[in-house]
Amino acid sequence: MERFIKKGVLLSLIFFIFSFIFLKVVDFGLKKERLGWIKEGNVNAEVLILGSSRAYRHFNSDFLSKTLGMKFFNLGYDASGLETQLVLLEYYLKNNATPKIIVWEYNYGFLNFDPNVYEYIDLIPLVDDPLVSDYLIDHEIISERILYFPLSRYLVYKELIKKGLNNLSKDEPFKDYKIQDLNWDKHNLEKLYLNSDYKIEKEISNQYLNQYRNTIDKLKNIGVKVVMVFTPIYSGIYQKEDDKVLLLDFYDSLFFSVKVLNINYNDSDLSRDTLNFYNVLHMNKKGVDSFMVDFERDIKRSLDE
Repeated sequence: MERFIKKGVLLSLIFFIFSFIFLKVVDFGLKKERLGWIKEGNVNAEVLILGSSRAYRHFNSDFLSKTLGMKFFNLGYDASGLETQLVLLEYYLKNNATPKIIVWEYNYGFLNFDPNVYEYIDLIPLVDDPLVSDYLIDHEIISERILYFPLSRYLVYKELIKKGLNNLSKDEPFKDYKIQDLNWDKHNLEKLYLNSDYKIEKEISNQYLNQYRNTIDKLKNIGVKVVMVFTPIYSGIYQKEDDKVLLLDFYDSLFFSVKVLNINYNDSDLSRDTLNFYNVLHMNKKGVDSFMVDFERDIKRSLDE
């Protein structure tokens, strides 16, 4: 019996050690992801791009780095609201040198309260950091129990295991933007916007508004220049009347009051051509290539003033 118990303990120990090593290998592979690269302190960009999917998919940081002679990094995150963006910003600043400029993409719902954390899967590898783990625990995405053995998160979110293993063969971190080479989907406009009950409403959260103002003050105090950018959106969305114009007027006034630059491409010629978009909110590769030329010109002019 004693021999059987010893054998069981030995096998359990071997299994634990093997599992630990395997999960550490997965974790190593995930560090080659865009957000994992931040933790290594290897980014140290001069210009940081912040925002939602419209930041992640609309800014070609390679192009901007080459043409403007400054190192850009895209921290845009799909479906992210203000809270997620602020966590990512704090996480970045904690692990990298302070950028000179932050290009912050905003949209109609920029300060609309939303307690949900969308597309959180890419935040899971970052829970070793209390900034991220506290945020995900507060929003009931993960349990505090996971912190006793953080590598166990990959046993819960198994899709990350495959991603981490696939990354092992990659020498460089992934591109830090997500440009889509797709064609226009007319059903997106008709089904989701024109022929539905969905409306964009002006519901500014005082909590978010205060958080934004405080963040701008903190960034100014450490010498960071902030440039707010509304990237092109397909103009056909204005066939339906709601609070879009009111919201843009509100943001114009807000950015003026906190003394940050505001570049709004809502009336850009790019917005009138469906060939530049794959859906209402997002440009495709053709649109992004054209937008980058316009943005390069405008950001350079703004920073020179």
